[in-house]
Amino acid sequence: MVYRRQFGLACAAASRKESSLRNRSYTDVFFALWPDDATRSQIAQAISTLGGRVTATQNLHLSLGFVSHVSSTQMADFMRIGASLLQAPMELQLTHIEYWRDVGIAALVLRQTPELLLHLVSQLREALGHYGLDADPRPFRAHVVVSRHISDFRTKPLTSPIVWRPDCVALVEPQLADRFRTYRVRETWPVGTCSCSAAKGACPHSLSAEERSLLVPDQR
Repeated sequence: MVYRRQFGLACAAASRKESSLRNRSYTDVFFALWPDDATRSQIAQAISTLGGRVTATQNLHLSLGFVSHVSSTQMADFMRIGASLLQAPMELQLTHIEYWRDVGIAALVLRQTPELLLHLVSQLREALGHYGLDADPRPFRAHVVVSRHISDFRTKPLTSPIVWRPDCVALVEPQLADRFRTYRVRETWPVGTCSCSAAKGACPHSLSAEERSLLVPDQR
């Protein structure tokens, strides 16, 4: 009788713990350059003959930094980080498609990565570190994933480069819908002058130096 009671109490405790873990909301998020419709159309046309599972046009992006297992309470930190990423306008030239055998993807890449883009990524990683968030430690290599589960594929130069002038950095949450990958844009911030109609945050370029210093604490 005592054993049954102890067993019942243990089961109830385990059930409460499991329920608590279930109710705790965790997700993955990443920062990315989010293309405008014209750039998406150009990329979609360039990859129209690729094999494998071609990336849906609305999902195309250039990832800047990925963080896994993020709690709902940490989202405010990501909003502060996004607002702190001040950048001048930049121009990207997507020149060819590469096959990355080790991960089985085709990626649209740049012949040369602009210094401004490298600075943006460095700024992002530093900001994530300020908040104790682990950024991807691998060296940054700018690319847009255009196909997955693709068989052997030779590097293919584009007929003409796709010139992309990013206007927004997005905070994105990957999701699965009916076994298909989708992306929910949580927030966007302008890079230079933003023409993105989805941008909801106040433009950080208008902040004073004192206001910017409050967004990401100084480690010095």
